[in-house]
Amino acid sequence: MSLPEIWLYDSGTLQINVLQGDRSVESATSPTFPGLPIAKIIPNAVKRAKQMGTS
Repeated sequence: MSLPEIWLYDSGTLQINVLQGDRSVESATSPTFPGLPIAKIIPNAVKRAKQMGTS
């Protein structure tokens, strides 16, 4: 099975991996959400959710 994009969240950091050929490589941006700083948005949203007790 090959996935075009995988997000890994750990300890407040989001890592985005994208499929290039037959390999998964780390990317600074999400091809699914081009132009959006997803690597910053998701950790901030998780932090806010934890503060509000909704995570």
